Amino acid sequence: MELKLGKLEAVYDPQTITLKSILKKLLPPLPDEWEFSKQYPQFDLAPQVWGNMELGNCVYVASMAQQRDFEVVEQGKVVEVDEDVLKKDYLGEAGGDYGLVMLSHLKKWQKEGLPMGPRRKLLCLPIGIKRYHIHAYVSIDCQSQKQLKYATFLLGCNIGALMPDSFLGKFTQGKPWDDTYLPPNPNNGHAMQMRGWINDGALLWTWGKLQLATWNWMAKYCDEGWAIVDEKDKPDSIIDPEKLEGFLREII
Repeated sequence: MELKLGKLEAVYDPQTITLKSILKKLLPPLPDEWEFSKQYPQFDLAPQVWGNMELGNCVYVASMAQQRDFEVVEQGKVVEVDEDVLKKDYLGEAGGDYGLVMLSHLKKWQKEGLPMGPRRKLLCLPIGIKRYHIHAYVSIDCQSQKQLKYATFLLGCNIGALMPDSFLGKFTQGKPWDDTYLPPNPNNGHAMQMRGWINDGALLWTWGKLQLATWNWMAKYCDEGWAIVDEKDKPDSIIDPEKLEGFLREII
């Protein structure tokens, strides 16, 4: 089995907002275990590959997975993803199949949106597919289970990892990523949506399934994490909107 990788070296911007800086003082309790699709059993929300076996579009796929989940919450339905459109948009953004920098992609997602849903027409003329935007993105401390869980539970959470060379064998055998004896490999950059967690670790959307990664594995190999704030923030959000807007006014 060939699995494509495509997360480029992490880029850090001193202006990037951190999740810790905009958290509310009082946070709701976290469940012991949680996974997004179980909150909406009426829908088929199984992870999709979306071309990530043939293209290094993992950064784009993780974002599309998160945007689709946002629309389930907001619209009460699954907005379908056109895989051909997804591939074309990724290749255009990356300038070919060269992978993406997560931070650069997040900025583009915020400003230009991601294409989802059916092709639209106006008076019989094609006007393209609707693009969905996010309001903001904030960095997460990947060493903090609490931050990862809260971002997943009440916002959105995409992570990047420099995976050890053992990742492929474990994945194809259906085993958890739990070994931490190998060093992070900078050539194995991969982006994933964190979809939930159990006591043993995080549940990551990747290559068409949910992959369990233990907390020790996450702490060693995750080199960047991002909480995603949707355009229409939920009333029970964990972020302080005044703090967030204050930061956004300074940097946008």
